[in-house]
Amino acid sequence: MAGKEPGSKENESTGLIPSPKLSPYLPNPRRMKSAITKTLGCAAALALLPLALSAQSNSIPGTDVSLGQLGSMKYWGRTGAFPNGSNGFSMSTTSCNLGTVNVPWQAPMASNHPTISFLLVRANADRMVQVSDYSYVKHGFFALSNSQCTPCQNPSGGTFLGVGCSDTYDVNNNGDNFWLAPAGEIDPWLNTWVPNCSHFDRGEPAVSPPQDCDGVRSLTSGQAGALGPVAHRMQVNDSDLNVTGYTFWYQSQYNIRGEPEANRNNNVGSRQANFTWTGSAWNPVVSGTLLAGSVLQRWSGASVTSATNGGDDGRLYVGVKVTPVGPNFHYEYALHNRDNKRGVGAFRIPIAPGTVITGAGFRDIDASLANDWTYTISPTQITVSTGSNPLRWNSIFNFWFDANTGPGPAVVALDQFSAGGGAPTVGVPSTVPSNAGCPGASNYCTSKVSSSGCTPTITAAGAPSLSAAGSFVVTSNNLEVAKNGIQFFGTTGPDSLPFQDGTLCVLQPLHRLDVKASGGVAACSGAMSYTLTEVLASPSGGALVVAGQAVHQQGWFRDPAAASQTGLTNGVTYTVCP
Repeated sequence: MAGKEPGSKENESTGLIPSPKLSPYLPNPRRMKSAITKTLGCAAALALLPLALSAQSNSIPGTDVSLGQLGSMKYWGRTGAFPNGSNGFSMSTTSCNLGTVNVPWQAPMASNHPTISFLLVRANADRMVQVSDYSYVKHGFFALSNSQCTPCQNPSGGTFLGVGCSDTYDVNNNGDNFWLAPAGEIDPWLNTWVPNCSHFDRGEPAVSPPQDCDGVRSLTSGQAGALGPVAHRMQVNDSDLNVTGYTFWYQSQYNIRGEPEANRNNNVGSRQANFTWTGSAWNPVVSGTLLAGSVLQRWSGASVTSATNGGDDGRLYVGVKVTPVGPNFHYEYALHNRDNKRGVGAFRIPIAPGTVITGAGFRDIDASLANDWTYTISPTQITVSTGSNPLRWNSIFNFWFDANTGPGPAVVALDQFSAGGGAPTVGVPSTVPSNAGCPGASNYCTSKVSSSGCTPTITAAGAPSLSAAGSFVVTSNNLEVAKNGIQFFGTTGPDSLPFQDGTLCVLQPLHRLDVKASGGVAACSGAMSYTLTEVLASPSGGALVVAGQAVHQQGWFRDPAAASQTGLTNGVTYTVCP
């Protein structure tokens, strides 16, 4: 039959493939969203408290089933008129038993069988997002005994996948609604599923009680076929395919009961796909090779890390990409929940004090604005959270913002979702606005008290980075009101010499910055600020101030009532970084 792949099967238990029929299944448009809520006040430190976690409860040593092959894709049809319609797709998958034990492969309504999930992402230089819906998952029902990965050592009659053996579900089988059921019915960590009251038990439309919860399949092949070309399959909107400048990647994942977490990286993998609109249908063409692990690895230029909470639940991935934008940095995060049952309800990112956050945004995979996650920003942490829309398994959410602080390593916190609270936190090493590797400034030397009794000081905020020079600000504070002044700097070294009834804190030669007015109204409220950009642009400063250069800086201002008619701040020193 057309579309059948070598070693595949086409609904062995029913012999039926549903014919595409139109259905009133509604489109589910995607969108980009951006919102930010700032909260002032004291910031709680990011605390990843140790928890008493149990190990994987059903681990079976020797279990190791991989996604051995990820094959072609099939376009099933559409609902709605182009370019505002929705489309149904499926993909071919091959599992390989690389372990040392046979793996049960019982058909529903028995519970011990694998489940297979699917998703599609779109990526460009800036961002990788999931463009498929939260589709139903495939329930395995019969294991072949092929040798597509390694020699099949223990052939079976279909009730288990023998050691060394492989099993393929082609595009028709993986898109057959007779075997597709909601992902929410599965515990992906343990791969447990309860047949009673399940989608298969209820049918669609649902049968009446008590037949809807008696553990006997009510969903028939006729009901499955009547669902049309889009419902429950991997659904993608025209608007997400009808774009240029993007690369598409499709992913599949096997969940196997009892498989140790250490063996699961090869359960999931991705390949590239391209989509062409023919005038009446989308034509998917796959290319490239299978890459094991999270599809986030396909995001060019991103750093991808992951963690679990000690064997208590499944793995969570964090992809991050940081791009300099003028004086600031753009931070892009993508979170992928591979097989964590609880899901994620909050994403907490530590930030350096003094960091200013702008342009924050969020994207999930539904069309509802009502369930968007909310940003809360304190002086030391960004928290993005939800009370109703957790990051569920086999899905990817996106978070982004701009910061005036450069990147550095730190642990981000993924709080697992629990309506009643008390769920564990997963700490994942990542990259955050921390200025690590670019230390801030420090003070030295002695200020000169002004004629009004003001003690002028010089302070610095931000990181002295050449890539964000406009965000590093040195300010002379507590000055006489409405007086002119300057800051000057040197690159030879600090100093401490008597000067104009005060102390000269910078070793000559000195480099003067432009004259500014202190402003202010109340006593000692004058101030004037200079950025690293101004230091670099000074007539004699630019050629001297380079990455790795130590800079020493001091403020000077008019004080007509003083004996020398001048005032001096203390000194500040910093080392310029790239």
